[in-house]
Amino acid sequence: MGARQIRQHCKLSDESHELIRVAMTELNLSARAYDRILKVSRTVADLQSSDEISSEHVSEATSTGLSIARCRSRLKALIIREC
Repeated sequence: MGARQIRQHCKLSDESHELIRVAMTELNLSARAYDRILKVSRTVADLQSSDEISSEHVSEATSTGLSIARCRSRLKALIIREC
């Protein structure tokens, strides 16, 4: 999904927009991470048959993304240690 499709399909409520803004600032996330969070949020919203992305969807996407990032960094550290 490109930038245009993200803007078209990932409509945020005011509350969810504020939550993602705070998450981006507090967690120092990149623009790429922002797009990923929007895509995962859209998926979560779709699974719940929701047209609009709510703050709950953003929260779930953010926590899922952070968990995956932590696992990747731990795995990378283990690989480096083993080499």
